[in-house]
Amino acid sequence: MNGDLYENWPVTFDPPTRRIVDPPQRVLVNVALTVAGSSGGGSFRDGTPLKVRSEGLSMDVKAPGLLHAWAKTSRGQWLCCSYSSSMTV
Repeated sequence: MNGDLYENWPVTFDPPTRRIVDPPQRVLVNVALTVAGSSGGGSFRDGTPLKVRSEGLSMDVKAPGLLHAWAKTSRGQWLCCSYSSSMTV
């Protein structure tokens, strides 16, 4: 992902609803916050089968990434636009 992603996104308001980060910055992404409804840290007694616990996606981790931009949602919240990589932070 890079600044080219925003070329066709119309700018109507000032300030714009996105901010490009140039150069991209190293970040740690809290994976649980990236997916709605996955707050992470569920109880071991919540009824989730053990096979799901052992092989399901781990949502309570922080992964390295690069921050390329911020985008404002229609609710006024800012979202980090980044991608994971194999780099160490």
